[in-house]
Amino acid sequence: LSRARRSIAVLQFPFRPLERAGLEDLRHPLDSRRRRRNAASRFASYDQFICYSEFVKRNLGTRWGIEASVLYPPVDIPAEPYRGPRRPHVLAVGRFFRSGNNKRHDVLIQAFAKLWEGSGRPHDWHLHLVGGLHAVEGPAHLRHLRRLAIDVPVTFHVDAPFKTLEQLYSQSSMFWH
Repeated sequence: LSRARRSIAVLQFPFRPLERAGLEDLRHPLDSRRRRRNAASRFASYDQFICYSEFVKRNLGTRWGIEASVLYPPVDIPAEPYRGPRRPHVLAVGRFFRSGNNKRHDVLIQAFAKLWEGSGRPHDWHLHLVGGLHAVEGPAHLRHLRRLAIDVPVTFHVDAPFKTLEQLYSQSSMFWH
């Protein structure tokens, strides 16, 4: 709820209504109903909504009826594009954590393993997973992912420097989102 004369809300994640997320507090149903009813008035207190992707924009419109503008995050573009050969690498980038809107690295590893094993285990193809490590959920989740990747050509680049990420983007044959 904004009390400012002019307010702009920046929404980074397509949150869901509590009852659809399965998080409705059954012990305090009046509080839960009151929160849902007040959501519309809270949104009405903002003059504009901004988000960072078309994905979030679509979800905000569908779930909450919010019309948002997309402001893409700034990205440094190299002065000179990479002109060398691409390597037989598959790259996936996303934080290492288990809950919420994660990149499902577990599914990527399992799918890559099936493709790799099904094609006669070509030794040149490699999966590179790059991401920051979530302080709470990250270590246990990363151990789980490493167990899934045993005997599969997967490299984890945890909290990699930007130069490493830039190099992997420029030299990888495929980006898996």
